[in-house]
Amino acid sequence: CNHLLYNPSIAGQITGRSSTSSLVFSRHSSKFGSQDRDRRENPCSLFSFSKMANSVGGVARLSDDASSSWRDLSIPTDVWSASCRRAYDALSAEMAAAAADGADWEKKPYLVDMTDAADEPRLLTRVDREQTGRFFNYAFWVSCAESRLRGVIEFGPYVQGPPSCAHGGATATIADACMGSLIFHLGRRAVTANLNVNYRGLVQLGVPYAMEASLERTDGRKLFMTFRLSSADGTQLCVESTALFLTSHVHPRDMAAQQAASARDAKAVSADYVFPEKSGDPKL
Repeated sequence: CNHLLYNPSIAGQITGRSSTSSLVFSRHSSKFGSQDRDRRENPCSLFSFSKMANSVGGVARLSDDASSSWRDLSIPTDVWSASCRRAYDALSAEMAAAAADGADWEKKPYLVDMTDAADEPRLLTRVDREQTGRFFNYAFWVSCAESRLRGVIEFGPYVQGPPSCAHGGATATIADACMGSLIFHLGRRAVTANLNVNYRGLVQLGVPYAMEASLERTDGRKLFMTFRLSSADGTQLCVESTALFLTSHVHPRDMAAQQAASARDAKAVSADYVFPEKSGDPKL
């Protein structure tokens, strides 16, 4: 959900304009019709945020305008620790300098509609739509040219494992999410086939960490990914992960529906099957 799509039909709904050429944000949800659900475009080719800023007032217009129901969860708020906000500012400045030198590093937002119902499905790593700071606070940049993702993150108190430290499942979730996000922003659609995580040190709650994901190589449908979670200054490696993703032309939602239908069919066949009565025949 909350994928970024080009949807002229709701341009006026979000931007206040009726232009069909505007680049707008749309949630990948059923209320925008089957046409959007069936789209298969390359998400990287749909827009750039520089164009977004020039055409409809930018991310700030959607996420910072008090009258807007849209919020960008990747923008630091007061619930982020001061040290994490400093780490964010430092990485943001580094990315801006790299972009000024011609690199294609680009900040990737995560917009949500605050008018959604409370039971609306949420991305696991963005479950804290109310921005309480209790789960994951993070932001990242992507370079399509380098096939890399870099970001900053801190783990909140609701993902605790050992006392005052993040649960290993929470750090593994972030590893998988970052590698998957990189693949998405590279314009591919893929699902995790294998995930390996090595824990090199404890990850403290409320402390900023640097994260990096890379696409190392491809082999047909196979995408070989790596992930590293380190201290903010990069001196201590805490988590490293490798993963195999498989690309697919089938949307994960459709894949899940197909699997559910197969399971229902198998159950129906099983219910209709008449088992032979037990007998002395060893083949039965």
